Amino acid sequence: MKNLFIAFVICLHAPIFAATYYVSPAGNNANTGISTAFPWKTISFALNMANDGDIINVMAGTYIGKITWNDGGSAGNYITLQNFNDDVVILDGSTIGNNQALMYIENKDYIKVDGLKFTNHNGAYQPIINLYGNNNHIEITNCEFYNTDCNESYAILCEGRGDDIKIVNNNMHDLIGDNAVGILFVGSNTTIAFTNILISGNTITNIDPAPSEGIAVNGNVDGFEISNNILNDINNIGIVMIGGEDWVNNNDSVNFARNGVCKNNSVTGAKSIYGGGFAGGVYVDGGKSIIVENNIITGSDVGLEIGCENTGFITEDITVRNNIIYKNEKAGLGFGGYDFPSTGQVENCYFTGNTVFDNDILDTGFGQLWIQYALNCVVENNVFYTSTNDWMVNAETINATYNNVLDYNDYYYPAGLSNAKFFFDYNYIVGYENYKAATGEDLHSITDNPMFVDALAAVPNLHLQNGSPCIDAGNVTYDDAGLDAEDFDMDATARISGIGIDMGADEFIALPLTWLVSSTNATCYTACNGILSFNGINGCAPYTLEYKNLGGGTWISYTSPITGVCASTYKIRITDACATVVMGNVVISQDPELNISVTSITNETIGGASNGKITVNSSGGFGSKLYSKNGGITWQTSKKFNGLSAGTYTITVKDAHNCMDTVSATVGIGLKLGTSLSFQLLPNPANAFLIIEADETLIGNKLYIYNTIGECVEMQFLLESNNQVDIVKLLPGTYFAVVAGYPVQQFVKQ
Repeated sequence: MKNLFIAFVICLHAPIFAATYYVSPAGNNANTGISTAFPWKTISFALNMANDGDIINVMAGTYIGKITWNDGGSAGNYITLQNFNDDVVILDGSTIGNNQALMYIENKDYIKVDGLKFTNHNGAYQPIINLYGNNNHIEITNCEFYNTDCNESYAILCEGRGDDIKIVNNNMHDLIGDNAVGILFVGSNTTIAFTNILISGNTITNIDPAPSEGIAVNGNVDGFEISNNILNDINNIGIVMIGGEDWVNNNDSVNFARNGVCKNNSVTGAKSIYGGGFAGGVYVDGGKSIIVENNIITGSDVGLEIGCENTGFITEDITVRNNIIYKNEKAGLGFGGYDFPSTGQVENCYFTGNTVFDNDILDTGFGQLWIQYALNCVVENNVFYTSTNDWMVNAETINATYNNVLDYNDYYYPAGLSNAKFFFDYNYIVGYENYKAATGEDLHSITDNPMFVDALAAVPNLHLQNGSPCIDAGNVTYDDAGLDAEDFDMDATARISGIGIDMGADEFIALPLTWLVSSTNATCYTACNGILSFNGINGCAPYTLEYKNLGGGTWISYTSPITGVCASTYKIRITDACATVVMGNVVISQDPELNISVTSITNETIGGASNGKITVNSSGGFGSKLYSKNGGITWQTSKKFNGLSAGTYTITVKDAHNCMDTVSATVGIGLKLGTSLSFQLLPNPANAFLIIEADETLIGNKLYIYNTIGECVEMQFLLESNNQVDIVKLLPGTYFAVVAGYPVQQFVKQ
């Protein structure tokens, strides 16, 4: 029995030898499936065959029909379904009927789905991937969900309970139909929650989730992270964390999303198609103990909202910090139950370090800060800036008994805070000072221009400049009450870098004054076409900029780039608003001098033959060169010009900066044909031999024979009156015989 027990223990700890299988539309389920040469045909068959730790590589092609996971893996031994290499694998749901998921996973653990494409899932109540029941350790990554038209559909729907579910780096787009949701967790189990949920790095574009949302965690969800997702063009709420919906869970003690974080997401264009349009880019509705931080929200109905729609529920312990909320249509930052006691209420929430810029662009009156039914909430260290209209704060349903605190904020309206509009405790108030006197709020707040780097850009740069009144102007006790180890500003840098927290999402870090040079060098040699351009960076803006020639002279004020600058070294001086001075040199260089020269000339062989040649070379300049013999009418890359008639040519070289140089070259006049009594060629045409009958005065001179392109193909001395020349080796054609000083004689070799 002892040996049997030892054997049993060994079996329990023996490693699992995982296999790798392959699936292809061209495969056969009768194959072994263990290689690309013998793949299986269907994914369902492969899943039925897979064991713990196995990998199923799906090869390129389209796979039609429902896929059900009948088994999962075990701890450390996931079953993985993935595309093979970079193959495009399409799972097509066009044949699946209503109320059926394209991929169904129920009560399974340790599953990975990676790199697949899901499409054509049409009908009614058809989640594309449906996790149902109790599923744990599930990963869905790098998949694409697209082109569906289905009511009550979801790219990924998780219902019930589960632990460690990761939905990461997926792309969801063009999902059409009522409730065409991107990602939804429905915590419907009345005792056990969804835990350790990660929804990160997903892109969701052009979907129709109304009346639902793009990403939602709803009901019994305890512990989640929604981060680094990008949402664009959503026809209702972008991201939401929900509690109190009876259809999800009837145990009110657990029926709410909690203990989570929503961070570093970008939401653009979350607009509701019903109810007058009040969709939030990011929304907490009945959730508890959640941090909403470092999100960027624009182009939506309401930027960021903390609300509570369900009667009897309370949204509480929500920290909203370091978010950028700009150019949303109706309101920027909002919180509170919208119709208490018919709705729930918001309590004990903290709003700090947010930059709320130019919202309510439709001039609805909801303003930059919109407060409804809320208790014991704190709004501090924020920047509220409006220039599109004069609505600043709308807190119609607030009064002193609610114990909300607004302080240490910067309110700025370029037309003057005396003209800004406020609504407070059912009172319409014009002017910031009147608002303070009537409410007793914002006793330590300021009304200065926050000095954003570029508030006018299409995508405004909402960093603070050095010298901003918001620097270190927040609540001096913030580091005692609000700071924690994961509290970072919009650039993921430490939330406090000076003596205190800065107002708004940017914690300014003072860097030493230096300069940024963006000058352009001169191009053609000696041409004064450079640009002197420089500016200061860091330090204390604004800057005083000056320059002068290195050789001396007075300092010249610089305000904009200077054109027509010659190559030289210029001295620059930058003085910032803190009287710090930095100096340096800017060198404007120029291209090397461009030169062209003639390397060889070949004259015409005979007059009118047009077989002269000119070869040139160039040096200096910039980049590749082009050459022309006709004043730039045509250009060529070759340095050789062939087929030239006798005459004088101007050859031009041009470099990549259009700099030019020229050189003159003359092709000589070709030798002239004629008759001579001094020597004759017989016979003509000739075949094997050519007889040269020469006058005695020519004996001892050299005879040259040229082809029509000017090449000398034969040379010999005339030794007697009748000279025989062997022309057997010459190719058939026309040739020219030349004796210096005498006319050229033409003959034909047959």
